[in-house]
Amino acid sequence: MPSDSAKSTSAAESQFRVRDPNSLARDILVVALDEKSAALGGMLATQSWRCAEFVNFHMPAAREGRDWSTALERHAFDLIVMVGTAGGDLRQAESVGGKGAARGTKVSSVLLSLQGTPLPVISESLLDLRPWSRTLAVISSADYLPGVLHALGA
Repeated sequence: MPSDSAKSTSAAESQFRVRDPNSLARDILVVALDEKSAALGGMLATQSWRCAEFVNFHMPAAREGRDWSTALERHAFDLIVMVGTAGGDLRQAESVGGKGAARGTKVSSVLLSLQGTPLPVISESLLDLRPWSRTLAVISSADYLPGVLHALGA
């Protein structure tokens, strides 16, 4: 339970708080880089999303023939989030991240590193993602992915 001094400090400081949201919703492109990440599409399809488009994910009712390059040509996104799995084939990160950077779009990455993944495998995967990512999160369970994407504004 907060002390009286903590309550009064909070009340005194509340006059400086911004009462409006700090930003508008972002337009986010979420790209699965490997097959294990793509398989998470079913879980992601059960969530509600504000302004996110998912490509390369196996999702029910997904439009066929759509890829990240087509999505980038069609729309100016505020953020690209690349999702990969430690030990997966993440070579596509160079293409996605490079094109995003060339367009001036912020690029973030999420690496799923399941329990028991050897440290050298995680390190190698991070080397594939890091050059193209302004921010990089490593998560230990796919269950965390929706929360990370929602925190980024999706």
